[in-house]
Amino acid sequence: TNATRFVAGDFKLAEVTEWKDRSEHVAKALESAQLPLLPADDITPGYLSGVALVAAAVISGERHLGIVRRDQEANRQWQSKVSGFHLGPKVKKALLHTVAFIDPLCSDAQRMAPMLMALSEVFNSHLHVILNPVAEMGSLPIKGYYRFVMKPAIDFNADGSVSSNLRATFTNLPVSKLLSMNLHPPNAWFVSAAHCVHDMDNVLLEKLASHETALTATYRLDHILVTGHCIDDSRQPPAGLQLELKAAQAAGKVPELVGDTLVMSNLGYFQLKARPGIFNLSIAEGRSREIYHLSSPLAPPPAGSVAVAVGSEGAAGRDWQTVSVFSWEPEAMSLSVTRRPAMINARLLDSGDQADGGG
Repeated sequence: TNATRFVAGDFKLAEVTEWKDRSEHVAKALESAQLPLLPADDITPGYLSGVALVAAAVISGERHLGIVRRDQEANRQWQSKVSGFHLGPKVKKALLHTVAFIDPLCSDAQRMAPMLMALSEVFNSHLHVILNPVAEMGSLPIKGYYRFVMKPAIDFNADGSVSSNLRATFTNLPVSKLLSMNLHPPNAWFVSAAHCVHDMDNVLLEKLASHETALTATYRLDHILVTGHCIDDSRQPPAGLQLELKAAQAAGKVPELVGDTLVMSNLGYFQLKARPGIFNLSIAEGRSREIYHLSSPLAPPPAGSVAVAVGSEGAAGRDWQTVSVFSWEPEAMSLSVTRRPAMINARLLDSGDQADGGG
């Protein structure tokens, strides 16, 4: 524009920037590249110029998408000697080399720190942490105290049994501030307080009795949620379908009801309270079983979460589906049901009913 004029120095700066950011890396790669599949006569300056142009365009597109290659600016930025530090064995002796860019004044840094320490201790990883704080902020971003409960390695008691002592300890907390204990378990965990004398939602340490030197609370994992989506043979969610999850028992024994739920109208979502083990998932007796029976699962869940198999309990059509929960965070499963021939036009819910939730 008329207000902005480019002088020789501006063009020189653009040339230097282009060379440092893209062209230099492409040139070095081409110098060391070996092209055995091409005849020597075909590797001309014009051919190399075309390859360099395409490579520079690819790098430009990656930079626009936020993709950073190790051989580009990362090598220059990762040499931080003032704003970073190293932990663990030397790079040449480490099994893993972990580089982490962390804003030290963000809540995610509180969660990342113990996980990075576990990588360094258990997996013999060389850890390179680069602190990348925000230049300006209006208020202090961290307003709470955080502890990550994790046991990187198995500990044993004196009798040889596995130690299950997992705890989070907070020290030097302000005694005059009103504090609240919040848990952040995995989404599939249903956690509740097993032993808690005080109200952990309103903790005021200065109100503790004189004989109390510490405030303690014990939490337990009650259930693991098994979630999924259910559709019928018309590819629609059977809203209001009642499902039951029962413990797999030996023949002749009454199976324990572990959890039950309703299929929701929203994408056929359902969730059931479970625990690690083998269970039978079936349609509850009544209107639901009169209209539907289970069919094969739509797709197997990811490995390492929930195993699914379909079976039958005789000629009465009382179908069941075996669900094996062997992960602490099961993936969502797919469930397919089919209408019985005599119930093609039957309605599962009355016009005034609606399945908007499951438990």
